[in-house]
Amino acid sequence: MVQAVRELDRYSKSEIEECSELLKYIYVNNDECFVRVLNKTTGKNKVYPTSSLKDPMKLRQVINSFGREDILFSLNPFRTMDRATRSNLFCINAIPVDVDYKNIKELKELEPHQVIKLLEMDFFERKIPTPNFVEYGNQIRLIYSVETCYIPKFRDNVVTLARRISEVFSQELKEYGAEKQNLESYFRIPGSINTKNGAEIKVFSYDDSVRYTLNELQELWLDELPKWYKKRKGRVKAPKKVVKLHNVYSLNCNRLMDFEKIQSHLNSIGVTELRSRLCFLYRNYILIKLKYQNGELKAEDYEFAKEEMLKFNNNFNEPLRGHIIESATRVVNYRQYLYKNETLIDFLELDYELCERLGLQSIYKTKTQEEWNKDYYKRNSENRKEAEKKKYQEKLRADGKVSKKQEIEKRRKKIKALLEQDFKRKDICSQLDISIKTYKRDISFLKEQGLI
Repeated sequence: MVQAVRELDRYSKSEIEECSELLKYIYVNNDECFVRVLNKTTGKNKVYPTSSLKDPMKLRQVINSFGREDILFSLNPFRTMDRATRSNLFCINAIPVDVDYKNIKELKELEPHQVIKLLEMDFFERKIPTPNFVEYGNQIRLIYSVETCYIPKFRDNVVTLARRISEVFSQELKEYGAEKQNLESYFRIPGSINTKNGAEIKVFSYDDSVRYTLNELQELWLDELPKWYKKRKGRVKAPKKVVKLHNVYSLNCNRLMDFEKIQSHLNSIGVTELRSRLCFLYRNYILIKLKYQNGELKAEDYEFAKEEMLKFNNNFNEPLRGHIIESATRVVNYRQYLYKNETLIDFLELDYELCERLGLQSIYKTKTQEEWNKDYYKRNSENRKEAEKKKYQEKLRADGKVSKKQEIEKRRKKIKALLEQDFKRKDICSQLDISIKTYKRDISFLKEQGLI
């Protein structure tokens, strides 16, 4: 009986091969670093070099010694064997996002493969990129493989960026119960058993997905992130900065609309210097939009981008010659360029005030410290003047006096009343002790207002 149970716990040759291929793909780097293997049921916890787990023979010994129930592997390797903490992470090879859809009332009765199909239809390549792997059994875990990104010992900007990516993706999938995951978290290997519901773990891979880089995920799905600052005496507060988040579709749509707004502005001021640059960018981002919307570009996509660019060119006050600008921008058919926000700012010679005035959605420039200081002093100067004016008026009231404006209004009312009593100009000036010039100015005001 004991022998039969042991045989059930052992992994078959095909299962070992599947696990080995998965680990080779995730632990892509060949550096000396370590992975933790944990059995949640028994509490067994051991550390192995990544090279050992990539060897099918050694992997067989490791996972058979842990059994099938609740066996987990750390997703990213550690620098030493001491501890499985964030500070001990060696590099980032993958970013996880847990989709705990059973916490959502409307979804809890669905099977994992049904939820995966919903994610494919509504979210992948629309709101978040397609993951490289989907681990499912009781719930679902999305795994994004990235090019190995080494973590400097005394800087956490790389880790912060990766965690931010996980946070943004999980926020997009919030309605499915998604949660961001720590980079030092674990994943389950295929063929193991989740004791929460007795389900066998399966790992589905997307053959058409690519191994991402952190910069690509940042540029395409997060657009811009704040600059990272060293921690000195606690967290240093970042300066005020606008951070706009986009998915790929909205980012490219907004970029195209921004180019049209810039074109309208240039037409209104009669500037023609930036026409070829805008045509190049317009054709480039039409292709990028189609690529991330439909997949691999086809001949009709290139033709469509060309026609749209020519229409865009014709909207200039002084369009460029069609065959010339078509030839000059044709390079985007061979390679599309994903420009950073700062690059577009420099390329199109934009400044902060113009971006704000035109209402650009995907191209923006933050204020410099000098501009922040200027606005601060201007705002405070206006507030100070208003406070001084209020203080002066309160002082006049306390002394039983009136302001100059109130004094003039009072004098004009008296002039109006005396005129109604048929007083002559000479008598009014004598009684109110005013000059004829002042009298004439007040009479002119009263006539303009229709009071006399």
